[in-house]
Amino acid sequence: MAESPFDPMDSAPHDGTRVLLLVTTPDGKLCPVCGSWDLDKGAKRPKPYWANDLEFKHGRAFSRACKPLGWKRVSLTPPGAIAAQEVARAQA
Repeated sequence: MAESPFDPMDSAPHDGTRVLLLVTTPDGKLCPVCGSWDLDKGAKRPKPYWANDLEFKHGRAFSRACKPLGWKRVSLTPPGAIAAQEVARAQA
């Protein structure tokens, strides 16, 4: 079996940093989605959870039901910019 490109969830940041999550949706499908640890501070009885971008379409209950299996850091540099930097470095 191939090694997963995702890191284990126990090493994921719990400070609100957006990451790429590999989640299992309530219907059992695997889905990569961006998300972050949400402390749920606005609730009367906060229940922290892994919020994700599907929450905006399907609601908080759906987001809470998505079980994250792994995570990866999200690169904020567009791939084209990285390639351009490498070409410039090679020409220097």
